[in-house]
Amino acid sequence: MYKEISCSDASSCQNEIDKKDGKDDCPTQNLGRKRESNNSIRSVDLAMTRREAKAFCNISQHKTGRVRRRWLKRELKKGGFHALLARLEATGGEQQETYHSTQKEAIESARSILSSERILGQAEAEFSVVRREQIFAQALELETKGIDPFVAMGRGAAELEKERTVANKTLGHYWPKYFQEQQDLKIDPRRLSHLKSMAKKLQESSGLMSQPIKVFLEEKGARRVIINAFKNNQQWEAKATRSRVLSGLKLFVEWIAETEDGEGLSIATIKEAFNADRVFRALPAPSAPRENVAATIEQVKSLVEFVKHHRLGPKEHGGLAGWLVAKTFMGCRTDRLHGKSGQHSKSAEHVWRWDHFDIEAGSINIPKNLTKNKRGIQMPMSRFPNLKAWLAWARKMDRVTESNARLCNYSDTAVGDHFNKWVNEHKEVWAVADGRGKIDLRRTITVGKSYHNLMRGSFLTYGLAIAHNTDHWNVDDVSRMMDDYKSHDSYKDIGIPLVVAKAYFGMRPDELDATLD
Repeated sequence: MYKEISCSDASSCQNEIDKKDGKDDCPTQNLGRKRESNNSIRSVDLAMTRREAKAFCNISQHKTGRVRRRWLKRELKKGGFHALLARLEATGGEQQETYHSTQKEAIESARSILSSERILGQAEAEFSVVRREQIFAQALELETKGIDPFVAMGRGAAELEKERTVANKTLGHYWPKYFQEQQDLKIDPRRLSHLKSMAKKLQESSGLMSQPIKVFLEEKGARRVIINAFKNNQQWEAKATRSRVLSGLKLFVEWIAETEDGEGLSIATIKEAFNADRVFRALPAPSAPRENVAATIEQVKSLVEFVKHHRLGPKEHGGLAGWLVAKTFMGCRTDRLHGKSGQHSKSAEHVWRWDHFDIEAGSINIPKNLTKNKRGIQMPMSRFPNLKAWLAWARKMDRVTESNARLCNYSDTAVGDHFNKWVNEHKEVWAVADGRGKIDLRRTITVGKSYHNLMRGSFLTYGLAIAHNTDHWNVDDVSRMMDDYKSHDSYKDIGIPLVVAKAYFGMRPDELDATLD
């Protein structure tokens, strides 16, 4: 290590430097001597020693107390440091005079500059004539366009350095670790499900997960890749879905940027690449939300027949009657019957069970942790006519023996498969008219696409018709039962005739059984 020296005037300063150099304590100097017999390592040979550097500058004590270093131009010219001399003459270049805290700092600064100049000069000398001409031609072309070649080279070098430091690994390489970390953080299971689905679609449809992370070094290129990913996923057409996926993907890439491999990535660049306004502006207009549809009285009767036809006991899963009553006459959310998507076997604690319904006492008690709005559902069954009768019928139909059994022990997919088959076998009831009102009984019906929120929509549509036109119950009763306080306007046929709404809630299972039998 260097020791700081002090001096009272310029001559003593110089003497002290001479003494220190005479001890040959400079590591670089020793390296230089060691390499004198090994001309194969030219960059080390070219390193400047402190003693050599001292000959090209003057070190003196300034009146401010600081140490002044001044280049000796004549010596620089003799030493062949022409490029340095040229910069000394140029505005904004290396200053001829610089000021330092210590003599060590001053001489080390000079030594470093001169060593770099030697190495640069050697590299320049080794350039082929053709290479020099190519560089000059490129620089001239930039000049004609009003671009400073030095600025261009500086920025280009910075970008290349970034690219060099960022690992050439793909987004997909980091996904398992990221997903595992989210699981360990115990984030909302629904969000985990969204993340899993997002990653699958990104890999299958757009190949984004195969892209190297260095694609996010540059804003426009990254945004182009993101836009293509959305264009290749038609399932992301809805506005809310687009926003959720874009946000999830941005958080993932930002997480990569914080890892060791992502050191060259800029959080600011990533944020701009994922700018929602710019991304969505380049995409087709989002598809309009599908209208919720209410079942007709005839279709409700068909649903009851569907349940009777598929009557199964606990050993064969069971629970179709519980599913029908919860959806049709209580407006229950799908995930409260089947659990979160893809988690049927693991989510018994997150679904409605029979012990939430006391049929003898005629009361409903859904805890707040099983509702989306965290308000819970506590009310008498008598609030909605015939609900008690429907629940008693469902419990009997499903052969429920355990008080804590699930209302529906089918997965959402299994119910959907059974229901779709039933609907297509009874097209006279379920056929959907086209834009001209024409019904084609040959066309295959997909319930999810043809009837959006069929049963939940029925409860809200008919329930609001009663609330708006009678005093049997109010809007809050409907909202509380179906755990939805905001989506009323999205449901179709709000102005449905009151007589139809009364017929809906006036249906009883014993009467329908007699009719259907």
